[in-house]
Amino acid sequence: MGLGFLMTTAVLLPLTVLSLAVAVAALGFRAGRRRGLGPFAVGVAAAVVLVIGKFFMESNTVISNTAVYVGIASLVGASVWNSWPTRRTAGVSSAPTVTLLQLGTDIKGVRHGDEA
Repeated sequence: MGLGFLMTTAVLLPLTVLSLAVAVAALGFRAGRRRGLGPFAVGVAAAVVLVIGKFFMESNTVISNTAVYVGIASLVGASVWNSWPTRRTAGVSSAPTVTLLQLGTDIKGVRHGDEA
């Protein structure tokens, strides 16, 4: 009744790649509305470093462990960077540029019934 089979590379590699793909896709989703493609690019690089360090380098070496930890820290940093709020600009960008008229006002600015 053990779950030792989950610790094999044949199972762990696809699960890791799938999880990282979901995390990186979340960084890229609507990137233009937040911080742009910077966090997405850092996330992709972090995911690649993490997978290479975990599965394709000789395990339990200093370089392998360093690559895994740098990948994890970079992915967390990209997520924080992506979620950090942006500063608002000084001007109001959504302000209308035309004259606003009330309902019942014609283009000359005279209310209907006030023509006297």
